Amino acid sequence: MRTFNDSELQKAKNYPISEILKQNSFEPIKASNKTTFYFSPFRNEKTPSFAVYPSTNTFFDFGTGLGGDVIQLVCELQKITFVEAVKRLLENETFFFISPKPLSQETPKTVIEALKPLNNKFFKEYLSKRKIDISIAQKYLQEIYYKTSPNQKKNFFGIGIENQSKGFEVKNCQTEQYYCLGSKDVTIIENPTFNTWSVFESMFDFLASLTYFQKPIQSNVVILHSVSIISNILETPYPNTEKIYLFLDNDKAGNKATQELTDHFSQFFKVLDCRYIYQDHKDFNEFLM
Repeated sequence: MRTFNDSELQKAKNYPISEILKQNSFEPIKASNKTTFYFSPFRNEKTPSFAVYPSTNTFFDFGTGLGGDVIQLVCELQKITFVEAVKRLLENETFFFISPKPLSQETPKTVIEALKPLNNKFFKEYLSKRKIDISIAQKYLQEIYYKTSPNQKKNFFGIGIENQSKGFEVKNCQTEQYYCLGSKDVTIIENPTFNTWSVFESMFDFLASLTYFQKPIQSNVVILHSVSIISNILETPYPNTEKIYLFLDNDKAGNKATQELTDHFSQFFKVLDCRYIYQDHKDFNEFLM
C-alpha cells in the first residue's frame, strides 16, 4: 500500500477546500469572523450550513456533524479511500462530484388548517412527560393542525412556535420528529428591558430553562431550532448588548456551533457558555427530565 511522508501529507492538506467547492459551482454565501459559509455539498438546503475555515483549511457541516480536513472532505465527496484522496490531492486533480439535486419547484406547499391555544389534553400530557411547566408553555406554544398534500383527508397535528420568516417550527408528539411549516428560520423573543441575549438550540430547551429557573425571561432570546442555521444570526444587529449566553447541545454539532458563535460574538461583547448547568446531559430539557 502506498505510504506518504509528512511533507507529502502536509502538501495534500494545503489544497484549498474553497477551490474544490468552486470547481463544483459552490460559491460563498456568508462570511463571518474566520469562517465562510456555503450551501452544503452533501445535500439540498436553503440555508448555508457548511462552514469552511480558511486559516486551517478545514470544514464542518452543521447539518450532519461531519468535519475535518480537505483529505476527509475528498474521501466523503468522492467515496474514495484516504490513500486515493491524498494521491489525487498531490496530483492537483480537479475534483468533480455529484451535487445534490435541485429543489423541486412542484412540491406542494404545506397548508396550516388551524392554530389553537395550547389546551389539548394530549399535548399537556406530552409536556408533563418532558417536565415542562404547562403554564409557561402556554405563553409560547400553539397547537398546529396542518396538511402536506391537497388530497390529505385528515390533519397532522403538533405543537410549535412561529419563526422570523412567518413559518412554524412544529414538534409532532406522536413521531417525536420536528418539522418546519414554511421557511426555516430562528425565533426571536425580544425583551428590550435587558441588554443580554440567550441562544437556545430548541424550543424545549428554552421552555426547560424557564421551568428550571422559575423566573420570567431575564434576557432577549434566540431559538435556533437547528444549529445548521447559525449563520442566520451572525449578521443580526444586537444594539446595546453586553453579554450573550449560549445554551446549545452537548454533542459534536453543539460544540462546534458554540465555538463558532463564541469566536464571532466575542469581538463585540462577552459570551458565556452555559452548558455547565447540564454538563452531564445532552441538552437542557434532558437535564430537566
